[in-house]
Amino acid sequence: MGYFSFKLHAVCDKNGILHSFDFSPANVHDVNDLHDIKETFQNYLLIGNRA
Repeated sequence: MGYFSFKLHAVCDKNGILHSFDFSPANVHDVNDLHDIKETFQNYLLIGNRA
């Protein structure tokens, strides 16, 4: 038996307004999506967890 899982990568401002989002498979490292976010958004503070 198998299962499918995804991760949500979201960019919102300090007021909670969503500016961008993306889904990736759970087996893909988060750094891959950070490259896209870094090029699109500048002068932002990126906050995440260690997981």
